[in-house]
Amino acid sequence: MVRRDIAGVSPLYERLMLAAADRPEILEIMLAACVWPEHEERRQRLAAAREYVRNENLDRRSGGIEEAGEALREAAERGQAVLVTSVTVLYVSAEERRRLVEMVSGVGSEHDLDWVMLEGPQVVADLTGLGEHPGLELDGEKATGRLALVSYRGGRRTERLLARCEGHAGRIEWLEGSARLSVV
Repeated sequence: MVRRDIAGVSPLYERLMLAAADRPEILEIMLAACVWPEHEERRQRLAAAREYVRNENLDRRSGGIEEAGEALREAAERGQAVLVTSVTVLYVSAEERRRLVEMVSGVGSEHDLDWVMLEGPQVVADLTGLGEHPGLELDGEKATGRLALVSYRGGRRTERLLARCEGHAGRIEWLEGSARLSVV
């Protein structure tokens, strides 16, 4: 989902995002520009995701948090809904984070829902009751990413910290008791 409520950001970024909302090829270029040159594996994963999206009949929409809530609610009415955020919530204001959590909680109070988030430690702490876990390390270095799962079943919310990782999940270390998820 591409946000349309982006007033106040740089004029160039605003024009690019508004164009990307209606022209997926612009969004593809913008996403490719976010992959650092030395990250060949991420570039390959992005290319595979791009091919998948091209070959599937996906429901693509533009909008903000309210539109995302409508789409999530519609998906939940059809089956198990899953919201995935990956190094995105960092870029929204504290007020927008609050609205996002409120929206997810609203949908989760009515439908079973999973929210998989790969975000920085402070963002995960802001979105969940899991805390920042400042001492988590990955191979002797501070892990900059957290993979967390927030689930709603029958209106009941549970939260689990699944793994610590590099900011873009290049290296990941599953925490004790976490399910080992496959990334395809």
